Amino acid sequence: MTSSRSRVPEGLIIAMAVITSFAVVVGGLWYLQRRSPAVDSAQVPPTTSFVTPTEPPDSTSPTAPPTSTPPADQVPSTPAAPVDYLSECPAGSDTDALICELVHFVETTRGRPFKTFPQVELEEDSVFDDRLLSDFDEESDDLRRSGETLRSLGLIQPDADLVELFRASLEVGVVGFYRTTSEELVVRGGELGLYEQSVLVHELVHAFDDQWFDLDRPEFDGDETESASGFTAVVEGNASRVEDLWAEQLSDTDRAALRLAQTTVLSPSDLQVLRSLPRFMLELQISPYTDGLTLVRAIEARGGEAAVDEALNDPPLSTEQVLHPDDFFSGEAPLSVDTPRPDGTVIDEGVFGELGLRAWLGAQAADGWGGDGYVTYELDERVCTQLNIVMDSDSDLDELVAALGRWANAVPQNRTVTNLGRTVVVTGCV
Repeated sequence: MTSSRSRVPEGLIIAMAVITSFAVVVGGLWYLQRRSPAVDSAQVPPTTSFVTPTEPPDSTSPTAPPTSTPPADQVPSTPAAPVDYLSECPAGSDTDALICELVHFVETTRGRPFKTFPQVELEEDSVFDDRLLSDFDEESDDLRRSGETLRSLGLIQPDADLVELFRASLEVGVVGFYRTTSEELVVRGGELGLYEQSVLVHELVHAFDDQWFDLDRPEFDGDETESASGFTAVVEGNASRVEDLWAEQLSDTDRAALRLAQTTVLSPSDLQVLRSLPRFMLELQISPYTDGLTLVRAIEARGGEAAVDEALNDPPLSTEQVLHPDDFFSGEAPLSVDTPRPDGTVIDEGVFGELGLRAWLGAQAADGWGGDGYVTYELDERVCTQLNIVMDSDSDLDELVAALGRWANAVPQNRTVTNLGRTVVVTGCV
């Protein structure tokens, strides 16, 4: 299931701690591509940066899928001699000098200077949280609509309050943010230790990409594809890629210290808050930072930084293209599927996508996704979601129908699955 990019305050790109000690990575993005009538088309995609704590950065990051040797015209040219990108670097404190080093690393890796030197701010907890959540309440209606969809399909508990769960996860987990609307780049804490530096590198990449490629892309909101999700995957995958490159150039001692800092950044009580988020939500949240990273690494391997730049301009149309980079390279587009139009008051509508099916039913059932459309509506004091799904082949369809049959049999009075040729119609109600 994919979602609108309006799950955090407008223009906000947030950096959160990643928790892998209990085999779940937690993020601050609710990733549901919606076409709800109430969604503001001017909303900016929220994205979340992650740091993997359990292994050194040079051994934990997902490995890009093997690719054939790129054609000669796709091999990146030898970079020109280094440019003094730091002419605008502010003089002053040691912190300023360190920020300049990190800015220089991002510029050198991405192959051009910032247009404007980014302004970095360090804030203690209370001030940081106030700035982070200043517009949060404006997004609560979107979260409530998402909650109705997930509740009707049994993907969250009936009494779960996504608004409060999400607010709590931001308060305990966010360690930095970049806001496209104001160009604020803020890191939690008063000092730049190794962990904070890694977060800052990630957010500096967002600031860089925003200056050159514009991360405020309202054209992706409310369309009938998952282009918003594809864009988020490229944005986060690219920032994660550069962050990993920064970690790889550290000394062995510093990499070990960074790993330790990443595993201890959250307290046990913080971890408990993050564990309370629905697992379905967590699985969707991690994808931009794992699957997105794999995708961007494959893109860079084929065409260098220029190919990454192009992917920011022309991102994947679906989470299928994110999960299967070869589909992105070949331009395999989703099949057109009519969104159901049931009686009742529409609450939410959009595309589940292969990622949503994978988080819901598992990778085996989701593989071979061709296209879908869903609508959530209220009728006779019940909330229902109807989903039309088309698969690529008969064998893919059989796998999906078998998984959906197990889902429907768990609560047969509220769930139905109907196979209409190549289209599967799924309905869940509460």
